[in-house]
Amino acid sequence: MSVKKRIGLGTWSWGNKLFWNYKSANDNDLGETFNEALQRGFDLIDTADSYGTGNLQGRSESLIGKFLQDIPNAKKKEFK
Repeated sequence: MSVKKRIGLGTWSWGNKLFWNYKSANDNDLGETFNEALQRGFDLIDTADSYGTGNLQGRSESLIGKFLQDIPNAKKKEFK
């Protein structure tokens, strides 16, 4: 029996100024990182509404939502 291996992309730093020095000017780079991860077979995106600091609470989820809008629906169904 073949077991599908899973690989995930962590997004804690996406929106976290305190620990990761997040800057919104880098959002395009994050989008490229997201797309590269998809192309390489990542199928799990680790996020949480607390990923972000201060008034950026939930920033990683907002960015992922934005990036997901640009991929085909069939690909979206592969995520967990």
